[in-house]
Order: sequence, then C-alpha cells, then structure tokens
Amino acid sequence: MRGRRFLLAALMAFAVLTGIVPRAAAHPLGNYTVNHLSTVRISDDRVEVRYVLDEAEIPTVQNQRLSKDALIREKREDILGGLALKVEGRQVALQLNGAPRLTFLPGQAGLETTRLELDLRAGVDGPQRVELRDETFPNRTGLKSIVVEAGDGTAVRSTAPGNDPTEGLRRYPQDILKSPLNRTEASFRVREGDGTLVALPHTAVAFHNRPLRTICRF
Repeated sequence: MRGRRFLLAALMAFAVLTGIVPRAAAHPLGNYTVNHLSTVRISDDRVEVRYVLDEAEIPTVQNQRLSKDALIREKREDILGGLALKVEGRQVALQLNGAPRLTFLPGQAGLETTRLELDLRAGVDGPQRVELRDETFPNRTGLKSIVVEAGDGTAVRSTAPGNDPTEGLRRYPQDILKSPLNRTEASFRVREGDGTLVALPHTAVAFHNRPLRTICRF
C-alpha cells in the first residue's frame, strides 16, 4: 500500500513538473522549496529556539518513503546537526524540549506539503554573547530566516529582526516572494534586564546576512 501511494504521489509530482496540472495552488515559493525559520528567545537561564520547517510538494513526495516516526527522527537529526549555537564563543548543544509536531497540509494537485515544528532549548547561566548559525538543508532552495523574541530577565540587542512577517511560515507576503530571505546567522548581546529587546525591523532585501555586529554594542 505504501509503495502504491508513493508511486501515485510521484506520478502527480511529474504532472506538476511537466505542467499537465495547473500551478495556481502550488507552494508560494515553488514546488521544490525547503523553507525554515528559527525564532530565538534568550533568558537569563536558557536559550530557546523554535524551529519551523516548511517543505513544498516535491520534497514532501520524497518524504513519503518513510513512516511518520522515521521522518521525524531523520529531520530532527538533520536539524540538530545543522544548528550551531554559541554562548560566550563556546558551542552549546540544543536539546529537544517537548514533542515534535509534524503535519501534512494540502498542496497542489492532490499532493501535500510538510510542516515540522521543533522546540529546542539549551541551559545557560547569565549569557552575554549568543550566536546562532543555521546550516540546515544547505543545498536546498527556499526561505531561510532567523528572528528574535524578548526573553525573561534579559535585555537583548540583536542583528536579527524582532518581527516575523511570515507568521511562522504560514504566509508569504509579496516582498518575500520577490526576494526570499536568506538569513542564516545572527548574533545577540545580552545583559540583565526585564525582557526588553532592540532588534532590526524586517526588511526583505536590505538585511540578508549583512554584517551588522556594530549595532549590538550596549
């Protein structure tokens, strides 16, 4: 049964690629794209990263060779292996914090798209310098972004923006469709505080991985 479902999905994917079926309902950034977003939250005793993966129709067809549990394990390993968190210049391991959430959403021509959400966490003690580099799925085309949220007991300055126009990769505004984000690293200056945040505004073009470390000085 699984083999027949995979064959049907593959045939439908072929129809998408060859234009036999219309493209109106395709993923906004394209049938091939693998899109991911990391939302960072830095508190006085922890760094949290909420990672969202949004895979379009063709990668989802490829995913269907695996069971749901096996797919979660494979993606979890890829994500944990590709995210590099540093605190005070030292590598710190992120750990899964709660159960992964995997859903398949309607896509084009009867195909589905894949959405995976992981809550990750690292215990820290009064962090001052934090960096995150996202090297997940490096050879796949798609949106790549890092944003920041205010934490507990800290005042944070960030080279990443403090707002997410995609609403967790649930929508793709026109400015992003014209120029998909490619932000794969961010740095943060942290001190004691009451949950304040100074961050860049979202700009689809102007701040794609540009070196902006000077704005992070207290």
